[in-house]
Amino acid sequence: MKRYKSKFSEAKTKLDLDLAEKILEWLQKNPYPADKQVHDFAESIKIEHSDLEAQIYAILSNIITGGKSKGVMPKDASQKEIDLGMLVEVEHSSISFIQRKITADHIKDRKDYYSFGKEFGIFDEI
Repeated sequence: MKRYKSKFSEAKTKLDLDLAEKILEWLQKNPYPADKQVHDFAESIKIEHSDLEAQIYAILSNIITGGKSKGVMPKDASQKEIDLGMLVEVEHSSISFIQRKITADHIKDRKDYYSFGKEFGIFDEI
């Protein structure tokens, strides 16, 4: 198993932004694709399916670890702000991890982001 772990750690794929745009457009038109569909798409744009899959993983990694929070909730975030954020960010995704990540990005930017927005009537959800 150790040799496989070293291969995975060596395999950091650089995100190709032009290809990422094509992939994201394709995924919008083909949500939740089967493996064969991904392989057929790779063939249609003349790249190896393993290279396309590596780019898909790079896009996902960018989403998960990007933004101001780098995917980590600020240590000084109050539970109240997190709870308010989760109520608001459900509009972006039904996946709680994604809701929490977006919440973390906003709280990193401003500790009272959601309380402030609530006070000024910015969020209909709260």
